[in-house]
Amino acid sequence: MTQNELFPEFVGTATPAHSKIGASSMHRWSKCPGSVRLSAGVKSVSSKYAGEGTMAHGLAAAILLGTSSGEHVDRETLEAISVYTEFVMKHHTEDSKLYVEHRFDLSSLHKGLFGTADAVLYETSKKNLMVVDYKHGQGLAVEVESNPQLMYYGLGALLSFGFPCETVELVVVQPRCPHPDGPIRRWKIDSVEMLDFAADLIAFAKATEEKDAPLNPGDHCHF
Repeated sequence: MTQNELFPEFVGTATPAHSKIGASSMHRWSKCPGSVRLSAGVKSVSSKYAGEGTMAHGLAAAILLGTSSGEHVDRETLEAISVYTEFVMKHHTEDSKLYVEHRFDLSSLHKGLFGTADAVLYETSKKNLMVVDYKHGQGLAVEVESNPQLMYYGLGALLSFGFPCETVELVVVQPRCPHPDGPIRRWKIDSVEMLDFAADLIAFAKATEEKDAPLNPGDHCHF
């Protein structure tokens, strides 16, 4: 049985425009559910670093899609982005299918659950779904193993495709922040384990709706 036989409602769903419990902010609201209530109505202000990250992601996507070479950015930025794009292109073989900026909607699990994965590769012969997340930031190193945000992306990719998958591989590419395991970190789990994460995701989402949802300040609230 494939994931889409278990969750047929995800085939062909459209993605909403904005969510307070989207994948990109899960690092915060999964650990501090009360932050959703506290930030309601607060206008989001973009920083210089957020702007740089948005630009880098847009350029990386354009390079992967063959619509830009990155010649209009500085060398340091291009070298960082190249670590990500070269990794993706290396794994985009005749045996794989590539999806850039893949948007997914999990609102059938719980209203407001959706996100966009930077790159998704399905390796046909291995029946492996690889979800690659590019981190342009250099302040906080991101761990890949059991990372809730990456699991969110992985579940979204798994449920939005009808591919028969045995494993899901999560990959973080963060070239500008030193890490003992290097700029590319990879972690693979069985697809069944990824589907099991759906229950955790629903629980995290429901926790934000509790009247007295707890506040838990920490590094996850930094952004």
